[in-house]
Amino acid sequence: MNDLKTSLRDLIDDTRLPTPPSMDELRERTGRRRYQPYQPRRLFLGTLTAVVVVSGVTLAVVYGPRSAPTVPRSTDRHHAHANVPASNPGNQTEYRQAFRRTVEGGTVVIRAFHESGQTAISPRNDVGPVPTAYPPNSLEADITSPTGVVARNSAFPPTNVGPGQAEVFKAYSFGDPGEVVDVAVIFSGSKVRSTELVSQAGVSDQMTPIGGWSILAVLNSPGNVQLTGTTSTGGKIDDQAVSFSPTSGVPLDSPPLFVRTTSDGLLIRGGEYQGFVTMAVSNTWAGTNFEGIRECAMTTPDSLYATPSSLAGVREGSPFSAIPVLVGPGVAEVKVTWADGSSDQMAPIGGIAILGHQGTSPPTKAIAMDSSGSTVAVQNLQTAPPGGSNPPCLR
Repeated sequence: MNDLKTSLRDLIDDTRLPTPPSMDELRERTGRRRYQPYQPRRLFLGTLTAVVVVSGVTLAVVYGPRSAPTVPRSTDRHHAHANVPASNPGNQTEYRQAFRRTVEGGTVVIRAFHESGQTAISPRNDVGPVPTAYPPNSLEADITSPTGVVARNSAFPPTNVGPGQAEVFKAYSFGDPGEVVDVAVIFSGSKVRSTELVSQAGVSDQMTPIGGWSILAVLNSPGNVQLTGTTSTGGKIDDQAVSFSPTSGVPLDSPPLFVRTTSDGLLIRGGEYQGFVTMAVSNTWAGTNFEGIRECAMTTPDSLYATPSSLAGVREGSPFSAIPVLVGPGVAEVKVTWADGSSDQMAPIGGIAILGHQGTSPPTKAIAMDSSGSTVAVQNLQTAPPGGSNPPCLR
């Protein structure tokens, strides 16, 4: 501030007028030139200019530069739903990969992420009060069953767990009949070295807690299930009986129309539920249940209606896109292309097809083909679908 005031004084000194001349000097300088009165317009403009200059100098003194802390800018590591920010301003949720594991011969995939920032408007959690921001070491788990059902839940670390104790934060069941997965989300004290679920049938799952968290799963395990574990001193934690409650999401009585894997490794489950096409899609690090589109009988045999979904897996660092398609009975094959030259195709089942691709490349068009392989309909996926969110259904 002192430097700025000194500079201002120097500026004012440099712009001071010299000592006014005497009348004799003025007569000598003007000689025989005729006297011309100063024009009012010029006087007004000069006065206005002076006011602007003085105002600007005043504002510079009052609001001039001051030292201020540097605010870090957020950076993205693009998960195409691949966006894992290093910093996260505003109300966004930040995800950091915690651990990934598979059980039951790789058929059940468990993914866990540490969360920070603001909680979602409707957090996927039904145990105790829901905070407005994630406490430190919060976790979100998404788990995929052998038939592609995806379950997601948030978990907040309890505060009353002793060093040699383990607490079941949540236990739930999900999946299809014959492929039911029992999941336990467990938080352990600092001295717990392993946690294990053991079913009455002898099926078990075990892991070393990471950041205090374990997520254990057993498949098709009727009867009692026990939580056990060991501590760093070789002792055992107290055994606990674990009961599993059904999770929300795809109900057990809603079998899929199809489960398929794309050529680039996306697991896609397509089905119907209460008049809507349901989609559960997952890859290595992400699993998502997409909001379905309304199911209906199409207007013509060659009808084609596709709706690009939002890019998924961005926060988890494993992006992908999935495209639900409705077709008429004359369509034997559906193909979707992406801007990077990739494509995915399948024969529709019950007039429904779901196509997918890993990465952030946008879809470009959907193509319907008849039994001879001839193209009968094409839809541009880079513009809004005809009819908006309402497919061309028979009334």
